[in-house]
Amino acid sequence: MTAARELALERVQDQTRLAVLENGRLCEIYCERGSRSKLAGNIYAGRVQNVLPGMNAAFVDIGLNKNGFLYAGDICLDTRDQQELRDQLERARIERMLRPGQMIVVQVAKEPGGGKGPRLSGNLSLPGRLTVLLPTLRYAGVSKKIPAGEERDRLFGVAKALSEESGAGVIIRTAGECADEAQLRADYARLLRDWKRIETDAAHRAQPGLIQPDGDLVLQAVREMLDEDVKRVRTDDPEIYDRLRACARALTPALEERIELAQGDAPLFDLLRVDHQMESALERRVYLKSGGTLVIDETEALTVIDVNTAKFTGKQSLQDTIFRLNCEAAAEIARQIRLRDLGGIIIIDFIDMSGAEAREKLLNALREALAGDRNRTNVLGMTQLGLVEMTRKKVRRPLSRQLMRDCTACLGSGREWTYESVAYRAVRELWRRRRMGDRTAYRIETGEQTAAWIARIGLPEGGEARVCVRGGGRDFEILPDERGGNGANGNEEQL
Repeated sequence: MTAARELALERVQDQTRLAVLENGRLCEIYCERGSRSKLAGNIYAGRVQNVLPGMNAAFVDIGLNKNGFLYAGDICLDTRDQQELRDQLERARIERMLRPGQMIVVQVAKEPGGGKGPRLSGNLSLPGRLTVLLPTLRYAGVSKKIPAGEERDRLFGVAKALSEESGAGVIIRTAGECADEAQLRADYARLLRDWKRIETDAAHRAQPGLIQPDGDLVLQAVREMLDEDVKRVRTDDPEIYDRLRACARALTPALEERIELAQGDAPLFDLLRVDHQMESALERRVYLKSGGTLVIDETEALTVIDVNTAKFTGKQSLQDTIFRLNCEAAAEIARQIRLRDLGGIIIIDFIDMSGAEAREKLLNALREALAGDRNRTNVLGMTQLGLVEMTRKKVRRPLSRQLMRDCTACLGSGREWTYESVAYRAVRELWRRRRMGDRTAYRIETGEQTAAWIARIGLPEGGEARVCVRGGGRDFEILPDERGGNGANGNEEQL
């Protein structure tokens, strides 16, 4: 059964947020804050800064604080044959295609993150409501989400005719299914006019900078998300409401009536509990309704998701219990991947199942749960260790990187020294200084638990301590030994 989908938009000062809810549960959240809006999809005039033959790539200045990275395989090559195009991309050499100082038109393919600049592409794409224009490639295609059959064959014929007439490429989007040829042609013609304007603008650019943004969240909500499966689009901001209606009138007039202005004193996001659901998605542990849990760990290289039975015991056989929990976990994992905007390599450690048939059913359940994801996903299967391997196209930074920063105490590790370890480190530092002849009187200020461990461990030989409680903590003072030293003249150092 198709989930009841709803879009909600909110604006507070210069922050605009878009929430996607399915059956009342938050599945996706997007945020724009002032000038720090998304970069993916934006088209720039760029200047080549460095050409790196060893990496077969180049760094390109697009007017931002970090240069973008352009791989040779992402530079447009003019060819009509798909196999020839693939062969040319494999043989492409960056030093034959670009030179330092050259001005080129590029599009941001992936947001910057982890100290890296944005990933760029020379193969541009302009998305419309029903079609996507590929101005630098001669290609005709149909969305993979449209199933094989007469409708797919019809759409491919329309796409091929459009590509031959324009000399550019075209992809029929999922929203183009069942659209008549006149609608597809009108949408494609509008994109061609946009491209002509971009070409003219780029030809007169002498400095790097933005040529055309991909569009704000209001436009994206209508262009990318508003379809027959969306029950309604709501906002409590009158200006956003007017813009939503205007965009829908231009792109999808049949669905304009589904846009509503929410009334009332309570903010819309409060009524939908958006912030509560978003904050729970930033936690490491996720609790399932059955009592099982998911543990999600994001690393630089990949994301690992562990499924645990926890309090779930089931009522039938062990294998039935495990299978039911794994299927519930698969549905929640698909939701968490979308909500957290996880990308790249994802490894899932489901609870072990002995039967090959049960494992295949689980993989199919996971693929079905991921079918609603607008980002491209690929479930590769299980490894010999029973781990599920999958990938998801990485476009933006994960939600945790957008909204959170590394802890200054643990430096992002999520761990800190135990009280016992801190105590031993302090005692060893005193021991080291005593070994090197330092006889200064020291005072150690620390919390009560660490102080208790220091008292239990004892102080280096040749010193003595006075212990007192101050403000709920304990204060240790190491005095000089009887032979004197720097402490005799009243000097004191605090650790």
